[in-house]
Amino acid sequence: MTKRPKGLDTFGILCVVFLTLWPVYGLSACETIEDESFEKRLTVLINDLRVKNRMKPLRVQNELTLAARAHSRDMACHEFSSHKGSDGSSASDRVRARGYSFVALGENIATGFKTPEEVVRQWMKSPGHRKNILNPSFAEIGSGYVRSTQDPLQSYWTAVFAKRG
Repeated sequence: MTKRPKGLDTFGILCVVFLTLWPVYGLSACETIEDESFEKRLTVLINDLRVKNRMKPLRVQNELTLAARAHSRDMACHEFSSHKGSDGSSASDRVRARGYSFVALGENIATGFKTPEEVVRQWMKSPGHRKNILNPSFAEIGSGYVRSTQDPLQSYWTAVFAKRG
């Protein structure tokens, strides 16, 4: 009679547990499409509005962009639209996790719009979103755009506005 190595039994059990829990806890891979040109265009449109309203344009900030893009990806992968992340995180949690310290912070999100122009047009119709875009306290921005490969018609947009401090 040959003896099986003990590690093999443990490995097999771990594989079964992992494969069982994978779909239950959302551990399945999520494929998304990101488009930096849409993110840049969103920022240009927002800055155009700020300049038209005699305000300084916002500077693109990498940590804010990464936080915005990650939130858009989270919404796409978990098919929801909310300022609260699938893990319960807030915009401030996500920005701090990127190492960005701030004294002022705002976040706009949108779902389902095809172009940056549509997104900004809708945001300007919403008092809260408009307030973020035209808030003189903000100096920096990060924009995120993600489309789900499972539902290519569904798009997720996030703009994070902040003042470092």
